[in-house]
Amino acid sequence: MKTAADFVVEFFARHGVQRAYGYLGGPITPLVTAFESRKKSEVRGSAPPIDFVVVRNECNAAFAASAEAKLTGHCSLCVVTAGPGLVNAVAGLADAHTDHAPVVCISGDLPSRRRGFSREFQFTDQAKVVQAVTLSSVSVSHPEALPSVLLEAFVKASTFHDVVHISVPRDFWSYDISSSSVFEKALQLKSWENPMQLVHPDDNLLDKVAEILKASLQHNLVIAVGLRARGSGKYIAQLAENLQAPVLYELDGKGVVSDSHPNVIGVLGIFGLPASEISLSVINKASYVLSIGVSNLSPFTMSSDGNQIRKVIGICCCSSTLIPFTTESAVVGNISESVNSLLNRFPAKVESPKQMEFLTEAQRMKVSFMKEYRAMSKHFSDHYAHPIKFLIALHKQLKKRTNSRLCLDIGDNTIWAAHFLRFTGEERLINSVHMGAMGWSIPSSIACKMTEPNSTVIGLTGDGGAQMTLEELGTAIQYHLPILFIIFDNSKLQHMRDSPYVGITNPDFAAVGRAYGAMGLRIGQKCSQCTSVTAEPCPTPSATEPEAEPSSKPKPSSKCCYGVDKEGITSALQDALAYVDSGAGPAILSVTLDPALDAPMASVWS
Repeated sequence: MKTAADFVVEFFARHGVQRAYGYLGGPITPLVTAFESRKKSEVRGSAPPIDFVVVRNECNAAFAASAEAKLTGHCSLCVVTAGPGLVNAVAGLADAHTDHAPVVCISGDLPSRRRGFSREFQFTDQAKVVQAVTLSSVSVSHPEALPSVLLEAFVKASTFHDVVHISVPRDFWSYDISSSSVFEKALQLKSWENPMQLVHPDDNLLDKVAEILKASLQHNLVIAVGLRARGSGKYIAQLAENLQAPVLYELDGKGVVSDSHPNVIGVLGIFGLPASEISLSVINKASYVLSIGVSNLSPFTMSSDGNQIRKVIGICCCSSTLIPFTTESAVVGNISESVNSLLNRFPAKVESPKQMEFLTEAQRMKVSFMKEYRAMSKHFSDHYAHPIKFLIALHKQLKKRTNSRLCLDIGDNTIWAAHFLRFTGEERLINSVHMGAMGWSIPSSIACKMTEPNSTVIGLTGDGGAQMTLEELGTAIQYHLPILFIIFDNSKLQHMRDSPYVGITNPDFAAVGRAYGAMGLRIGQKCSQCTSVTAEPCPTPSATEPEAEPSSKPKPSSKCCYGVDKEGITSALQDALAYVDSGAGPAILSVTLDPALDAPMASVWS
């Protein structure tokens, strides 16, 4: 007998969904069973099966679904149970909603005859629970309404890049669909594809934009770059050179243009605020902003009192990103084609002494800033690693690779990485940009590795964020995911340094990793069997090594503790990445930092 649950699985499979992230619960048990049944079935039709990925908490399921949607741009699926299951998922759904990631969330509910009874076990008004973090929420009223509800939800999420929630009563899953033509007709429909295509902008409009840009060079022009400009990096770099304009990134746009390009100054808008005194100084001296694929223009255009003080020329694929800002002109269409067309209107460097002076001063400030902090990191401590020294070493490892994904958490680790981890343009940064959710890094790394198994996936988090979702190491082990998790450990919620209660008690993260069966390494902190920490690693206590498996899977390295100098850090990274590259499984690299060391951050607008 084919059931409504079987239909739901078949529907998403035919629309290209490959995974559903979730956690088990009574109200969704028939649906989870349908995922597994279809996977085992010999008759699968033309669509591949869907993997149901069991994470350790529904919030992490929503984080993972959001990360996959951000990485691919396609709709992803999250499945949770009623009551606390959906409530747990809200933070992850909020992340997807605020970062415009297309996600469909299906939650089980009480049996239809018992819905609305407020004293029922695990009762919640599901629509109210998700109201603030979704585009829409639908409660299925009858099993035969499922086909139309699912199609509308999938189309809405995919078109508007937002979250759509569907609540399904538990008893509807077992509905026999064999005698109903509604379900079969729905499956016969062609797999939905977004009919809206981004068109090449009008030449007259581009001519107008070019005139405005030319005039702006007398008033200090900055180019702001966001994630949606990915794929346009070479055109943006050349346009920046020809206009002599400094380039500032939105956080998730980091790497769209290579960090080695001389016009790239830095990141603006971490936690909604400027990232450094350099970024703050550059944007404060600018009167015009050419926004390319930026999703949040506030840090680039607004004063601290909330008024727009800079003129905006926008190039975007969605006009909603320009709301509520006043623009001199805006091009909505294919970003890459639009920038290339503008570049054709500026085929050579435009002579503007004022703009050249503006760019030169920005470059001088950046060089001075980098020299100051790198010099500070060279002779820092014999006991603590310096984040800059570590990130420089990580960059050297990543530039040897062509397909790296960095899942960045929230905190001082974000600021250090935004400043000092250089991207070549081949990497992708995945982050909780607008919601700023701590704990994001680990579950998002899992989603990225499942989505792109051939990529090098690195999760970088602080110790506070790590302890929020550390249980997902079990998921990484269970699904044999070779991911490098890097934890900056200073026993402190450093970004909240002005608040009381910032000190936190941490476990030995490397030992926790080994307890799960992962490789566990540390930099700058000796284990119980070490007498000192140098560049030479020590042997890992044998009691913490995972048991050998009968397969040819490599054992974790016998090394454990590494020094804080350049050689020690490089050796630790090489060993951890070698283990991950072998496919053996995940690795944790704990990096001990000085609790008194603050990341460079400018926290206010002028």
